Amino acid sequence: MLINNVIFNYYFLDSVLIDACFEEGALKKTRNTFGAISERVRNEFGIKVEETFKLINKHPEYSAEKMAEKLGVTSRTVENHQAKLKKAGYIERKGDNLGGHWIIVNK
Repeated sequence: MLINNVIFNYYFLDSVLIDACFEEGALKKTRNTFGAISERVRNEFGIKVEETFKLINKHPEYSAEKMAEKLGVTSRTVENHQAKLKKAGYIERKGDNLGGHWIIVNK
């Protein structure tokens, strides 16, 4: 749907549904922004934490146990990764532990 040269649509970014308003080129900018943040995470914390960060982006609703299963590590390892990312300001938790989800902070 086109309204005043602004496109309203659903987009997938790394398997995450984004319901947003995008002007021309904004989706590419969003991908580049996430890539830049992901690279900073890798440089600051290493590849394993970056893998956790990417999984949080794809499935923000996953529990630590589910992420651990997908990554092949323990849930305590995932919790440590999440704590590092949260302390550094890369992610925030919205909602409670059972029904909440993670949000990537555009840092």
